[in-house]
Amino acid sequence: MNRSFPDCMVLGGKWGDCVQMIGAFREIHRITGQKPNVITSSEFCGIYDGCSFVNAVSVPVRWDTGLTQMKQVAETMFGGGQVLQFWQDLTSPEFKNTLGGIRLEIHGIKFSVNLAQDPHYSASMMRRAGFSWDEALQLRPVFDLRNPEREAELLDQCWPKTKRGKPMLLVAFDGQSSPWGYLPELYPVLYPFYRQFHVVDIGKLKTVRVFDLLILMENAVGLITVDSLCLHLVSATELSYIAFTQNRWLGSVPKGNCVLNIPYADTLRSLPEVRDVLNQWLSERATTAPVLVSKSG
Repeated sequence: MNRSFPDCMVLGGKWGDCVQMIGAFREIHRITGQKPNVITSSEFCGIYDGCSFVNAVSVPVRWDTGLTQMKQVAETMFGGGQVLQFWQDLTSPEFKNTLGGIRLEIHGIKFSVNLAQDPHYSASMMRRAGFSWDEALQLRPVFDLRNPEREAELLDQCWPKTKRGKPMLLVAFDGQSSPWGYLPELYPVLYPFYRQFHVVDIGKLKTVRVFDLLILMENAVGLITVDSLCLHLVSATELSYIAFTQNRWLGSVPKGNCVLNIPYADTLRSLPEVRDVLNQWLSERATTAPVLVSKSG
């Protein structure tokens, strides 16, 4: 069956939205043999340096205020482009939708979202790229242009050889787009495990490219992350992780090896389950050896 996809897509940022669409871009390339054209803000274009299958066009504008300019570049270069984040585009038909569905307010404008068509924001982006959500669930990000030298340096920096007697646990509690705010309540659960894990807060790391973090994920025993870049990036690996996700339509849907998905509103009642998973990771690592190499192929 012949399928059609947008000749050009506009996706300014941020990191999490870009990462979760990479699997779709790779599938378009696989099906069509052509690199999808993606217009992006220069703030976030670096994510595509790790992908041989995307033709990324960088526009020197802010991702959240430069949509008009990005659409103009799409028009000039490719005759137009499909905006994947409709909530950034006030000309989108969604803002004229007055039918039933969940009510949202963006840019001061109230409108309804058809949940049968777009059950959450990720599904809405995937649909605009040409995929149903059932298809999208199988599309995980792939980075085939990784830098082994940078990764080795990062691994040694974050998990020195003198610290490798303890399994590495990754945490990421900083979510700018979807702030979490329950660290004081989680800390009493997490703190006792600092004696048994080497804990690395990857949400605060500054790397040359964000996908350099994959080497840490490939060598860790687990990850605890809020609804942020790391939640989407980890699905490029097989690492087990706990996800705290934003509520309702704005929440992300974890992919990959998510062993516990906790909506923000359920954080407090789910803390015993977090403790159980941490104990399980300790038990599992006691019978396995660390990888200490990249699995990128």
